[in-house]
Amino acid sequence: MEIKALIFALISGPSGAEGVFLNQNLPIRSASVLRDFNAYFLGTLSYRLFDFVDEPRDRLRVVKFNDDLLKGVRTRAHPTGGARAGASVTWAEVNDAAKPYGLRLPPDPSSGAFATSGGMVATNAAGPRTVQYGSVRSWVEALEVVEAEGTVRTVRRGMGNGKEFALTADSRRLIADRFPKTRKNASGYALDRFAESGDEIDLLVGSEGTLAIVTAVHWRLDPIPPDVAGAALGFADLESMTEAVPYLVSLKPSALELLDESLLQFVPDAPKVACLLLVEFERESAAAARGVVGDAVRGLKQSVSHVETAVTRAGLEKLWSVRREASPALARLPATQRSLQLIEDGCVPLDALGAYVAGLRAAADRRGIPVAIFGHAGDGHIHVNTLPDTTRDGWREARKMSPWGGFRGGSTKRSRPLPSCGRAKSWATPRCARR
Repeated sequence: MEIKALIFALISGPSGAEGVFLNQNLPIRSASVLRDFNAYFLGTLSYRLFDFVDEPRDRLRVVKFNDDLLKGVRTRAHPTGGARAGASVTWAEVNDAAKPYGLRLPPDPSSGAFATSGGMVATNAAGPRTVQYGSVRSWVEALEVVEAEGTVRTVRRGMGNGKEFALTADSRRLIADRFPKTRKNASGYALDRFAESGDEIDLLVGSEGTLAIVTAVHWRLDPIPPDVAGAALGFADLESMTEAVPYLVSLKPSALELLDESLLQFVPDAPKVACLLLVEFERESAAAARGVVGDAVRGLKQSVSHVETAVTRAGLEKLWSVRREASPALARLPATQRSLQLIEDGCVPLDALGAYVAGLRAAADRRGIPVAIFGHAGDGHIHVNTLPDTTRDGWREARKMSPWGGFRGGSTKRSRPLPSCGRAKSWATPRCARR
């Protein structure tokens, strides 16, 4: 019987853990597996497989795991700048292990406290610091994976595309012509990166387990910057904000976030502005960090209506508290204004950012459903939470709205369709890239 990793489950036992893999040809539903074996379903495996059992049991193939599967494999950081983490190890745990060495994993999904290494890789997770450091794809040095037939192997950056993947010359031209040209794109398979690098690891990252199941990640780490400073810049209109974003990006910020008034209204003590940009600068010295904040404020003095600055880490934490308080504020809303994720999660060119936000507002107004708009301004990436009255009949149909009409070259995303990740899909991905 050939092993097919289509459905897998963790099963408690006195001697450790066993994973169950359904054979592709057996018509056994996952529900029956969970019921019959009292299993706990896993989205990614926590450690590499070993000791394959040859004889099938109850029409299932049984695979034994290391006992660490039950408690998660810990991160092992190395002072030279790398870390190996089991798939269940979170972003926060990776950074906790790296911090004593003065290192960190720079991409920072907002769900970092519970975003797992396997989930981040599967979804090519990103976050506020993507504007400078990119998504997690660039920080993966190697992946330990299990393939559909049960093969366990390690894929390292620089190994090439492997025997299973290849692109023809026509495919490469199609990808170059048709793939979205936005600053950020976590849509489907990363065929553009794969065509450029020819590296299998670029294709596996973001593939959501469809090409292989990630069991461990070898992360590349980066030194923690010595100094940081930032500012909160409020604007009276979207046009002024849109003009400010390219200027701020030119100053090389480590984060540049947008909070629209549709969200700010729910945050206590938030500035009364049409939109707010939160900008962070990481530099090699306190003087350099303070200096670039001054450049940002001086360069936008004619367009901002609100300015706050912070030149210490503690001050910056306080300044950014408005961003951290936004999600809890939305979660506290009553059923008559329930915050739901997600109807739109799009990435547009920076010069279309204001028009996109305005389009979202208008689409929401036409449907009579409030929205909360925020996102990563430095990448042109906007999140939208609808706030419908879920006690009203027909509220689900009213949520069907989109402002996409005039935004060519963009990509839509779903930030969190899987647990513990932070991820996305696109309407604009060329046909050859879609699953």
